[in-house]
Amino acid sequence: MWSDTNWGPSSGFVVARDFNGDGKTDLGLYYNDATAPGAVFTLTADSDSDGGFSAPVRRSNSL
Repeated sequence: MWSDTNWGPSSGFVVARDFNGDGKTDLGLYYNDATAPGAVFTLTADSDSDGGFSAPVRRSNSL
């Protein structure tokens, strides 16, 4: 399960929806700081249904 706590102030927007088509609610984050300016990441729901998410995956840059 993903447990990084360093995503606070630079996460501008969070969207909940099923990004990968598995029927579980995932998260999308707009992140903007020096290491990832204007990037969108997705965190997919874990397959074991414990309420956790996978590690973030960068989906786009410089929106």
